[in-house]
Amino acid sequence: MHASGSGRYDIHEVLRQYAAEKLGEIPGEEDKVHDRLSEYYTEFLHQRKRDMKGSKQKEALKQIGEEIENVCLAWRWAVKHGRDVEVAKSVESLYFYYDTRGWFREGEEALRQAVEKMDGTPEEPGREQSSELGEHAEARQLLEECLEVVEEVLALDSRIKDL
Repeated sequence: MHASGSGRYDIHEVLRQYAAEKLGEIPGEEDKVHDRLSEYYTEFLHQRKRDMKGSKQKEALKQIGEEIENVCLAWRWAVKHGRDVEVAKSVESLYFYYDTRGWFREGEEALRQAVEKMDGTPEEPGREQSSELGEHAEARQLLEECLEVVEEVLALDSRIKDL
């Protein structure tokens, strides 16, 4: 492990693989680590939401860019495991990052996966589920709105290329 110029620590790939293998040998621990990673990075995105639309946009985009691999891992984990609150907290920032960087295809893929995963919501919730489903519905609506914009941009891009 060594410190990079930006103050981050880098670990050799072989050591990372070894650590991941050892972690996988402990029952249930790998999921806990992924859950914590997902919570951390979705909160990381959420905390930069306001900055991304204000005077600190450049710094927020830089910070997300430095962490984009971890952010994407956390996003996919949250989506795959139905962590709708985390998805809802982070979707605007992730969408804005993809949009600002011109990563429309990546954005479309991430948003589409989240929308498709949310299609499995129970139809008749009990009282204990109603708050969670309300957040789920809000997240789904926001995801669908973002996805529509990305699809429009990709369609426009395709038309421009055909000219």
